[in-house]
Amino acid sequence: TKWRRKKLDNLFSALLKRRGSQEDFLTEAFRIVLDAWQEESAVVCLQILREGFGIEWRQEGEIEVMTQVEVRAGNIPDMVLRCGEDIAFVENKWGSEPSREQLERYAEICRCEGEGEAVVVLLTARAHLLENWCKEHGVLPARWNHIYKVLCDVLERYGTDSQAGFLTDQFVKFLEEEGIVMPKVGWQLVDGMRSFRALIRQLREAVTSLGEKVESPSGGQDFFGVYFRRSNLPDNFRLWLGIFYDQSDRLWTVSYTHLTLPTNETV
Repeated sequence: TKWRRKKLDNLFSALLKRRGSQEDFLTEAFRIVLDAWQEESAVVCLQILREGFGIEWRQEGEIEVMTQVEVRAGNIPDMVLRCGEDIAFVENKWGSEPSREQLERYAEICRCEGEGEAVVVLLTARAHLLENWCKEHGVLPARWNHIYKVLCDVLERYGTDSQAGFLTDQFVKFLEEEGIVMPKVGWQLVDGMRSFRALIRQLREAVTSLGEKVESPSGGQDFFGVYFRRSNLPDNFRLWLGIFYDQSDRLWTVSYTHLTLPTNETV
């Protein structure tokens, strides 16, 4: 069915529903993309990390990407990157605030773990809010929106035909769907807003043409439409005609009934 195809459109979105921690899943999904490029082209993997995180490795060679590794008792960075004697800890935050104490502790452990370059990266959608603090404490701030742009550049250059390209494309769309990044606004938004306003007018005109009284338009984060009542239905019966944004190719009609209970009865 169409509904089933929609739910299976994105690989990572489907897998997220089976996982508990969103932050852990996001890190694991990114690791899968990096591993795929490491296997297909270590140069591309290095490019993503260098341009996305700003890491300059002192040594050349294969980059080992690990997640949920306990580097010291009770200390488990979201991601550990190793290239020879160089090491980097990545702390990812999705919907939670970073802990300065945790980052300082990771920075100390990281310096002890690596004999070469040792850095800690704070990866979040709002890393710019802690940019000054990160500079003072030797932590690299990285934003998911910047990682997203780097991955889009990789897709534009290498395409989606390979396994690494396919996984990268799925991950980029996953970041968009989950609202982790803000895609570039193009000319389509301008035309889309005009069409949306025209749709609102058409909804009201369609209901009015039936001789029914239209109430004020009603919208929310996921929907927009108009409420109205039918003259041949009871007063406590309302109808809603509109669209849900994630299924904008359909019009929906929803009915509402308000029940009035006797004062001596409860539900």
